Amino acid sequence: MAFLSCKNVKISGFSACVPKNVESNYSYPLFSSEDAVKFIASTGVENRRIADEKTTTADLCIHAAEQLIKDLDWNKDDINCVVFVSQTPDYILPATSCIIQERLGLSQECYTLDISSGCSGWVYGLVNIQTKVNW
Repeated sequence: MAFLSCKNVKISGFSACVPKNVESNYSYPLFSSEDAVKFIASTGVENRRIADEKTTTADLCIHAAEQLIKDLDWNKDDINCVVFVSQTPDYILPATSCIIQERLGLSQECYTLDISSGCSGWVYGLVNIQTKVNW
């Protein structure tokens, strides 16, 4: 059995941002009415959030990050690492983490990393942060 130890790292806060537009899974065009009912019953996911065509993944991340920085009363000069975990990056290149770094006004020395991953991405992101901290 594998165990993970992240020394010298702590989670100070969380922030999230979701698009304002809400659509019901009952009206999802790829589901029949019967499939929608089964999907909702098995997952508990009745609605989904839909971004407009102008909103990127980085836009949502930046909004959440700005709120988190404000809530934690952090100085942006003290942030030295951005790890972006997503299955929906803005581009293949440049890395979305670099876009986030620049748009947040973080230091040019700030370490940035994109991780293309889904469910396991949260844990994989934590492992990479721990690796960066122990350099």
